[in-house]
Amino acid sequence: MDPEIMWDWLKAYKAFLYDTFWIVQGLEEYQKIYGDSFLDQCVANGVIDRKKIEGLVALKMRGSSHHFGEPHFNKATVAGILRMIYKEIIKNPSD
Repeated sequence: MDPEIMWDWLKAYKAFLYDTFWIVQGLEEYQKIYGDSFLDQCVANGVIDRKKIEGLVALKMRGSSHHFGEPHFNKATVAGILRMIYKEIIKNPSD
């Protein structure tokens, strides 16, 4: 057993704010799947209000379900939630 490997992983995947690990992973997964940053897409569509984005994320997360046995959303689910939000933004740009 080599504890250095665990520390390497922890350093590589650290989250700076409590309870943000899966959101950060979801943002990275979104970019991998859709080829562009979710936040860049929001800005390109005139959505720059952080509180508005946070509110949309919270609303969509309440309506989503966790995979069986997991206490959190996995990164693919977070990316999917972000994509639903993006589609909503471009469908209703003035909201």
